[in-house]
Amino acid sequence: TKQISYLWSVVQLWDFGSILQRCKNSTFQEKIKPEYLGRVFSLKGSIVSLAMPVGLILSGILADKIGANHWFLISGMLIIGIVINNRKLI
Repeated sequence: TKQISYLWSVVQLWDFGSILQRCKNSTFQEKIKPEYLGRVFSLKGSIVSLAMPVGLILSGILADKIGANHWFLISGMLIIGIVINNRKLI
């Protein structure tokens, strides 16, 4: 049952992420002129593609130095702090 619980959590997080992505894309489509949308989405995709390997490398180094459990706790708190700090942008 532990694996089913874990799988269910992953599915819920995945679904929540897709909801956020749709909201973000809708906001982009409302705020950005149609002739610039392709450029903006392309730039966003490039930044995300670049950020993933950099983030994984840094996370691996930090997890080795302070332990994976501590790193997950710290990174989770950082993400929550960023969301709270930027909630006025949403």
